[in-house]
Amino acid sequence: MISNANQKLIYSTSLILSKETKKTAQALAKISQKSGDTLLRLLEHYSVAYNDLINLSAKLFGASKLFLIIDDSLLEKMYSKLIGGSSDNYDSSLKATYRSICFVAAMLTDGHYAIPIDHKIWIRKNFADRYRSKEELAQELISKIASHYSGLTVLMDGLYTTQSMLKWLVEKSIRFEMRFHSNRIIEHKGKKSSVRECGELQSEKNY
Repeated sequence: MISNANQKLIYSTSLILSKETKKTAQALAKISQKSGDTLLRLLEHYSVAYNDLINLSAKLFGASKLFLIIDDSLLEKMYSKLIGGSSDNYDSSLKATYRSICFVAAMLTDGHYAIPIDHKIWIRKNFADRYRSKEELAQELISKIASHYSGLTVLMDGLYTTQSMLKWLVEKSIRFEMRFHSNRIIEHKGKKSSVRECGELQSEKNY
């Protein structure tokens, strides 16, 4: 049961965690165990701030070891003509391009519970006043959230496994685990080879 103090968090967390294709109030109500009308009333009277989610995560996780998951996603806006930030983006899971809003999201988890904590909208170069890559947005999110937690481990997929990102994480002394393309060229003990050809590296199961 969600307390009155945290009711304003219901809509945003339901929106991100819901697996429903259409993000209607009725669809989101399934995961929050509230009625669609209740969600609409909460959305009308409350907004969710970053500090609300930080405070909630502190109460939920306590001193647990935490992981920060960084990933990008698309919010379909098929018929958008005037919505700021919307453009035609490629969806690798559907192998299709469609009008949508692309954002880089950050989620905190202890392995059992997860809280969507923040996000930044990615805008294409031809639409942006000041372009920032997904990597730059991810770094902004990591820096912001890591300031609240010590010993945080960042989890990211292969999109963010770049030389500049790895260098930045090491320089900031931030722990990380990332997917790595097996054909990526690395240098180990002065010898260059692909990841798959480096005998001292062992691949783990691809989850």
